[in-house]
Amino acid sequence: MRRVNLRTQVLDQLREAILDGQLTVGEHLNETELASQFSVSRGTVREALRALEQAGLAESASHGRLVVRSFDATEVTELYEVRSFLECGAAVRLARSTDREAKADALAEALPAEDPSDLSEAVEQDLAFHRRLCELSGNGLLLAKWLELQDQMRIVIVAGAMNEGANIPVIVTRAHHEPLVRMLRSGGEDGIIRAFADHMSRAGSFWVSRMGA
Repeated sequence: MRRVNLRTQVLDQLREAILDGQLTVGEHLNETELASQFSVSRGTVREALRALEQAGLAESASHGRLVVRSFDATEVTELYEVRSFLECGAAVRLARSTDREAKADALAEALPAEDPSDLSEAVEQDLAFHRRLCELSGNGLLLAKWLELQDQMRIVIVAGAMNEGANIPVIVTRAHHEPLVRMLRSGGEDGIIRAFADHMSRAGSFWVSRMGA
């Protein structure tokens, strides 16, 4: 039990370091160094790294090295295509619901703040808005599939946003999301699908350009 707990602790700390950008894309996850850093056995670190790889947060590189996963242009585009399928479906379910206005109000409450304190907060608020959309859809499987991709989304966004320096990318701002809420309040299904699909397409293209993928 203790070994499992240690592995979980190491896994959680590595995951957090990757998702907040402390461990950057392509950085080597050295088993020996990490074992020393966390004061655990190499076997415990190896198990944690295997779990990271299975979660899509790490990948094998040259000479068998394990590194923080990077995404190429095709992978980012495909990730955002899947997000588009999920979120367009969630938006249509909201539009068809009998309490459409109440759900639009609930989504509006999840809009990013006007002036986030820093990049990390802006990224989290962006993801929270889209997560809330899927929650409000009432489709548990749809939400579960979105959550499976959440960590990969965050890696892409954080890696790209870090190339913006101190600037918060417009793609994660409140102004970029408010039109989606307005469309949900009064738009037809075709308009809603176009709005959310366009939002995802522009976001995917933006992050591809910022990652140099």
